[in-house]
Amino acid sequence: QADVEARGGELPTRESYVLRPTGIGVLKLSRFDSVVRARLAHDIDAARDHSHGLIIDLRGNPGGEQRLFQWLVGRFVPRRVELAETIERAGSRTTTGSIDADPADRPYTRPIAVLIDRSTGSASELTAHALVEQRDAIAVGEATCGCVVAIRRDYVLPDGGALRVSQVGYRTAKGRRMEADPLRPAIEVKPSLAQRRAGEDVVLEAAERALLTR
Repeated sequence: QADVEARGGELPTRESYVLRPTGIGVLKLSRFDSVVRARLAHDIDAARDHSHGLIIDLRGNPGGEQRLFQWLVGRFVPRRVELAETIERAGSRTTTGSIDADPADRPYTRPIAVLIDRSTGSASELTAHALVEQRDAIAVGEATCGCVVAIRRDYVLPDGGALRVSQVGYRTAKGRRMEADPLRPAIEVKPSLAQRRAGEDVVLEAAERALLTR
């Protein structure tokens, strides 16, 4: 028997990059947090100079900062583009806005695959949608969360509870509403329990094969 004490806090943001023997790079990001922006810039530069294609692993990524999403997609587009449209509700009034990406001076232009699953949400789901639409990225894995919304504030109830209501929805640049409409992969791969236990990453392997045949 063991006593376990739970403490509040956030898991550290993890970012990594490896170049596989096939010449395919793998960039993994656990959360959209600007603390890793410099490392992301360095690794994308390395991928641009040495890889034949890039896999961006967003599995288990719950999202985070919108501005990092805009910056990240900008590393992969050759010109300024609209990535998404916001629809904000305030009572009976609805307003819209545009989320754009500014391109890098030397963007990554080789083929891209994006790894997704049901935990890919918020800013990571926005990124997957944008790369599929703007860069013809290959989505591999399982359907995303389908939960791209924004909550501006909590409404405190008389009994001390709180009500959270989504006030901002998102549409992709091509008009697809992302709330309750998951991004489904072009190549669906569902790892079995045995494969997970054996440490086999069949999703990544499928994405690598797809990039090598492009």
